[in-house]
This record gives sequence, C-alpha cells and structure tokens, in this order.
Amino acid sequence: MSTTRAIRRLPLFVVAAVVPVVVLVGSLIVAALLAAGITHPVVVHFGVNGNSTAPAWTIPIAMFGVGLIALALGLGVAIARPDSRHLSFAQKVLAVIALGQSVLVAALGVWLLAVQQSADAPTPPVLPGIPIIVGGGLLIAVIAWFLLPPAEAWGSRMRTAEPLALAPGERAVWTATTRLTTLAIVVLVVAILLVASVAIVVTVLTAGATWIVLALPVILVAVLFSSSSYGVRVDENGLRVRSALGWPVFSIPAREVESAGVSAIEPLREFGGWGLRGTPRRFAVVTRGGEGLEVHRRDGRVFLVTVDDAATGAALLTAVAER
Repeated sequence: MSTTRAIRRLPLFVVAAVVPVVVLVGSLIVAALLAAGITHPVVVHFGVNGNSTAPAWTIPIAMFGVGLIALALGLGVAIARPDSRHLSFAQKVLAVIALGQSVLVAALGVWLLAVQQSADAPTPPVLPGIPIIVGGGLLIAVIAWFLLPPAEAWGSRMRTAEPLALAPGERAVWTATTRLTTLAIVVLVVAILLVASVAIVVTVLTAGATWIVLALPVILVAVLFSSSSYGVRVDENGLRVRSALGWPVFSIPAREVESAGVSAIEPLREFGGWGLRGTPRRFAVVTRGGEGLEVHRRDGRVFLVTVDDAATGAALLTAVAER
C-alpha cells in the first residue's frame, strides 16, 4: 500500500479498530477494578416481575464477549481492500456501528458496576443513566460518520455479456452451485458458538428471565443452513437462485432483464459482509468474493450472485431476454 493511500485510510482504521480497542481494554480494566470491590450480587436484569442478580464478575465477562464481536467487525472493515483509495458506503456504516457498539457496551458495563458498589440500596439507580448512555453512543457514531472521508459513489463494473448463439426454437439450460467458503463457515460457526455461550450464561444467571436471548443463536443457525449453498439456474424463463433448503428463492423473469454480465464482487467493501445483502436498488447473494453474475432489470434494480462461470450464465440470460 502506498503512503498516500495509507494516510487516506487512516481515519477508517482509527474509527473502526484503534478506538474500539482502546475503549474495550480501558473499560475492562475499570470494570475489573470495580467488580473486585463488590462482594454482593449485582442486578443484571430489570423486569416488571422483579430484578435478576448475578456475581459482579459476570459483567466484565459479558463486556469482553460483546466487545470482541464489535472489535472483529471493526477490524474486518478496516482491512477490507487495502489497495483502494476511497471508502465505500458499507465500510463507513459498519465502521461507525463497530465504534458505537464498543462505546455503548463499555459505558453500560461500567455504569452497572459503578452504581452498585453499595449493597444497601434496594434498587440501584441504573435505569436513569441508560438513555444518556444510548444517546452518547449514537452521538459518537454520528460524529465519527462526519469525520470519516466521504464514501465513493457506487458504479457498476459489469462486463456486459454477448448473447449466446441459439438456433431458432433451440432451448438451453445453464446451472451452477455457489457455496460459502470453508473459512466463512468456520468463522460463522465460531460466532454462533460465542453468541450461544453468552446467551446460555445470561439465561442461567438471570434464572430464565432473559430466555428470549436463546432464540438468537437458533436464528443464526437457521440463517447459516439456508444461506450456505445456492443453486443458480438460467433457462428460457429467466434466472432463478434457490437456497439448498428450498427457501429463499429469487427469480427474475427473462422479460424483466435489461442486461446481464460478469462483475467482480467485493463482499465487505460493497455489502458489508456475506449472505443476503442489499443496498438501495441493489440486492446480492454473496457467498464469497470474486466473479459473479450481475443482472440489470428494466426498472433499474440490480441483482448479483457470486458464482463460477458467470460469463456463460450471463450470455444465456442475455439471449433468452432478447427473445
């Protein structure tokens, strides 16, 4: 990376990675010191039917788990496409989310411990500080957004395909399968296990009061299975992209196709990650980075799917659309 590009990317690295690291480490040190002086159980959940308590040391552990997720997100955004001179819209959004989440978790954890140093107060004054903490996190995220350089406008890099030569009345079908990479699956499984562990610990410590959080890892597992593999098909009817589980299914009739071609897709930079992704007027099925099929509809919307041999699929789709 050249010195000029490094300097231009410095604000992104600071917002998405450096500040979250400093916030996480600093807040954990403060939280550990505060928790060390507390021998009584602290309130960790406030409900209409009563408050749930847990040992003070569980709060720094929860802060570490959630803060680590925010830090991983920020680092991923910061290192995405280091050869680029500009930031994408998705990079800016994810950078400020990582920063805001880090600040919010740090402030909330420290506040919970700070106001519960004494065991004498029957109801710790935690709730009045939460709006201030949430508002402060949002304000910091907004400030970071305007401090970052402007995002570059997206422009299609599609190489339009020439229509496949078909004889009159000839029918052709092109099929392919696109899957998440092994690395992506491993990362997602580790993330799901981490979320599940935190959810179980929180549920146990709150005597089941927060059981609803157990639904999150279940939802994540369902999403992983439904989005790990897709079948892609082009025939006389148009394009169809179908999950290995049979749902979801995305179809574009041939009559709606304006043009089709091959595009180089960058998951983090363009869409902020993998899976089913959308930005204004664009929707993508992203299982990896690299070659993909790009379809422009007559109403201006764009659909993308990462798949090998996209040129053949685009050529056939262009041919059936011209018919």
